[in-house]
Amino acid sequence: MDYTSRLPTELIACILDHLDQPDVLSTAALCHRWRDATKLHPHFYAHVESKRKGNSQPRNAFNTEQVAASTVFDTIDRFALKVDRASVLFHRLTLDVDVQFVVADLRKGGLNPTRVARSLTDAVLPILSRTVKLRLATSSDILNAILPLLCAPAPLLRRLALVDMNPPQPDIFALSHYAALENMCTIPHDLLHGSALKHVHLSGMSIDVTAPSAFARAVHVDLSNHRIAEFSNICTAFPSMITLSMYNALLGRSSDDDEDIIFPPTTSSTLRSLRISIFARHPWPARFVAAIRRLHALCHIHVAFLNFSSNLDASPFLAGFGSGPVRVKLCSIPPHTTKVVVPRIGANDVTTTRSFSVVESGLGFGSETTSPCIGLLRSLNVVWPHVTHLDVSRKCLQSLAIVSPAMPTLEVAAVDMAYHPHAHDRDTFWRGGPHNRGTRSFRQLILYDASGGTSVLSTYVVDISHTLGAKRWETLTLRGVTMHVHMSEYPPTLAETFASIQEE
Repeated sequence: MDYTSRLPTELIACILDHLDQPDVLSTAALCHRWRDATKLHPHFYAHVESKRKGNSQPRNAFNTEQVAASTVFDTIDRFALKVDRASVLFHRLTLDVDVQFVVADLRKGGLNPTRVARSLTDAVLPILSRTVKLRLATSSDILNAILPLLCAPAPLLRRLALVDMNPPQPDIFALSHYAALENMCTIPHDLLHGSALKHVHLSGMSIDVTAPSAFARAVHVDLSNHRIAEFSNICTAFPSMITLSMYNALLGRSSDDDEDIIFPPTTSSTLRSLRISIFARHPWPARFVAAIRRLHALCHIHVAFLNFSSNLDASPFLAGFGSGPVRVKLCSIPPHTTKVVVPRIGANDVTTTRSFSVVESGLGFGSETTSPCIGLLRSLNVVWPHVTHLDVSRKCLQSLAIVSPAMPTLEVAAVDMAYHPHAHDRDTFWRGGPHNRGTRSFRQLILYDASGGTSVLSTYVVDISHTLGAKRWETLTLRGVTMHVHMSEYPPTLAETFASIQEE
């Protein structure tokens, strides 16, 4: 019995709307209710029809390097002819169009951007109504000329990527380090009207409040080279987005960004996941922080501080995170990245996650005490009092010892003793640091190594305990770690620190 026949048509339609691989429909034995539902969604219906006829779907793409003008236009003509023949052979063909057009210097090639844009438009526009995925990657001159021409309906279009292949490179050390982005490509308001985009990727494109209506239903949004000040415009342009990724985001002076930010209508936003990789050279704008706090449905946030970031403040993303028990994972990712993951289980068993990463090298810091990881850990001061479980790599213990956070609710601590090529030698494992023996007793200290190749001295184990601010532990558990002592039995300090020792 086909249990899918019991599903309501509305639910089937919803499933079809969110599938990323519609070709699976061609291999399934579709009952009549599924077929009826697909007819309401021409994107998937077209895929099923073309597969039923036994026709393969060619991936229409062309890639031109810097060549003579005549060769470029010949390539465009051949592309258009190929698509025209395909439309005759496959009546209900849906297309995946990838136009990657690289011209380093239009003048040297004798190419006029307007002429190239019009030729590309003549090739793409006739097939736009049957296109499912469209990617345009070229120079800003051509993009600025071609985008106003792409205003025809695209009812089947689900994925759109617009990429400026020669974006301006701002000087991140300048006082106004994103001034070069003022000449970014502008998206016309009537671009691809009538389409129901689900995935949008924009690189080097300017976003304002008059965004195309085609963006209204996009749920997955990827952006590159945008200012944090544009966050409000992004929320307004994509009111239905569930995931937002901002790559190489730029954070300017607070006064500059505050002037541009207007509170977006984000109180009931659908945004669930936010990823930002950012050059953070200045404090977070107050209005941006307020906008983040208004995103009540936001479950997962990841912020990656890129090279040369001096503002490593993670506190704006922890507001409203709750005061319940949390688990913290502090790990070192070879070669030079430190990552902090803070998951928390809230009401109705909903897990919310905040994670942050920072690059440890190439930043010009002079000593370990000025490591960028130190600033990041100190900004987590609202988290440390609620930590019940801590998982930390042995390399990160140095930074943790310097920060020496107070963790009054800590119960279980696990230390990953695995050896990394860029960490200290295992025979000279770091000991010492600004730690003091605490006054509290904790439940369990776990030293583990998945590869099972780490050996440590018992005195180092005691140092780890002191670094974590513990006076005594109920249990020391060794998993894949061998502990060596100088005597036939454990020294007094080890016995005073751990009530029992287990090896697994």
